[in-house]
Amino acid sequence: MLEEKSLQTYLSDHLAGSVVAIELIERCQKENTEGRLGEFLPRLLADIRDDQDVLKDLLRRLDSPEPSVKKAMAWLSEKALRLKPQGEPLGYSPLALLEDLEILALGIRGKLGLWTVLQKIAAADERLYDIDFADLGSRARQQHDEVESFRQEAALQAFLRPAD
Repeated sequence: MLEEKSLQTYLSDHLAGSVVAIELIERCQKENTEGRLGEFLPRLLADIRDDQDVLKDLLRRLDSPEPSVKKAMAWLSEKALRLKPQGEPLGYSPLALLEDLEILALGIRGKLGLWTVLQKIAAADERLYDIDFADLGSRARQQHDEVESFRQEAALQAFLRPAD
């Protein structure tokens, strides 16, 4: 039998995290419209929105209201991240991109953990049976690998000066 209140809180926390992820991705998209990263970010954004829909559906199945306060706090937290000095007076620096990608990579790892846990407990409640948590986990692994690749490239740009 599920401990529903704890699961509702866990799902709500992940839904709030997805709000931060969407804000970060939208910020990255505005600053990185070209190249491989520019092509990847819209796909990642669509996937995160799909994940949000799964979380909202799960919360509905568990008769839990959407956590508007947590979502608002997540949105405000992402905005506060932008206030942190990034090593340049104005604009989006290579360090800002690195940190955005690092936050995304960490969040995606957490999401992978979410899908793994839900896959393990799905047998305990019929409301969870028909969701393919293994597929969601595979998608999260792929997202993480791609974000990590871009994060490593961003680290080189942020910390190595080009030769004159």
